[in-house]
Amino acid sequence: MIPLFLQLMLMDIFDQSKFFLDKMTGKAGKGTLTAKGYASFDAASDYDSALNITLDKATLARADEMKSTVSGNLDITSNRKDGGSIKGKLKLPETRYRFIMDNKETVHDLSGVKRKGQVEDTAAHQTKESSASASMLASAWKLDIRISAPDQLFVAGMGLESEWEADLRVRGTATAPNITGDMRVIRGTYTFAGRRFDIDHGEIQFTGGNPPNPALDITAEATVDDITATVKIGGFANKPEITFSSSPSLAQDEILSRLLFGSSVTSLSAVQAVQLAAALNTLRTGGKGFDPLDKLRSVIGIDRLRVVGANSSTGQGTSLAAGKYLFKNVYMEVITDTHGFTATQIRISLTRTLSLLSEASSFGSSNVSLRYSKDY
Repeated sequence: MIPLFLQLMLMDIFDQSKFFLDKMTGKAGKGTLTAKGYASFDAASDYDSALNITLDKATLARADEMKSTVSGNLDITSNRKDGGSIKGKLKLPETRYRFIMDNKETVHDLSGVKRKGQVEDTAAHQTKESSASASMLASAWKLDIRISAPDQLFVAGMGLESEWEADLRVRGTATAPNITGDMRVIRGTYTFAGRRFDIDHGEIQFTGGNPPNPALDITAEATVDDITATVKIGGFANKPEITFSSSPSLAQDEILSRLLFGSSVTSLSAVQAVQLAAALNTLRTGGKGFDPLDKLRSVIGIDRLRVVGANSSTGQGTSLAAGKYLFKNVYMEVITDTHGFTATQIRISLTRTLSLLSEASSFGSSNVSLRYSKDY
């Protein structure tokens, strides 16, 4: 998160039983934040308060996975009788979200476990009570916020590069927000098994409910040899349904075989047939994302396992690539096919934007290069 630097200007701080915030200005990234309002200490007015916040391209999120700037207005009001409410309209001039693979193992904390006769820690008990109180307080805040992004809502990572527009409305409460509206793709591509699919239609529909579980309707196309393959992602976010079709029409196993291995299902080796079966099983069961090699990757203890498309210019056939982080900023990957081709790649991340790449292959080629990468 980024620091928010505030310069306060307070005038007429107290007027009998009211505190007035005449003006508060601040910087958030390259944008600004201004606020004004009041708070009453009078029981006759139910201790009412009001705060108006104006945002102008304020950076409210900056992390490895997300960066967002926000413009618009929020009106925050509260009183003892009606509770609190947050209303307003926000526009997202630019938002970037990147899927980041977490290579760390997840260890779940066990709660409610104690030795026989052990008395619950007082501090822990107080923390639980404080959390419960905070949750009750948050549930009293009602929401009604319109969020729009006419463009420049970028979603990337794990093969996806895309730009979206959005029109959403957030209602409900702070602890149980209810989101309605939709997101529509402007342009985008998805790379799978070395093949680039162009996204020609994409819509994500939020219909309410908590937690949010939007409906998916995304299609993308790629030309493979003499067919046009189409991948369709439907269903809902918590259980997407992925199907393949083609023109001319082929069975799903035949389409996947050509995408994964560049050849007909009748020409597959035994290993390739197993990989194809795993891919089809993932599609039928709606497994943990479309990654048929994920279980194998987990079992053999590597960080990444993927299928790489054939490269006719180098003579490399459809290959299997296995990679692992040797250290925090050092990643090594070995690529091999069934025809004797082997390549080793090492990437050293010097900074967040600069990497040193080294590659050597069994065909006698080797190179070292610097790569600069930055999101704009």
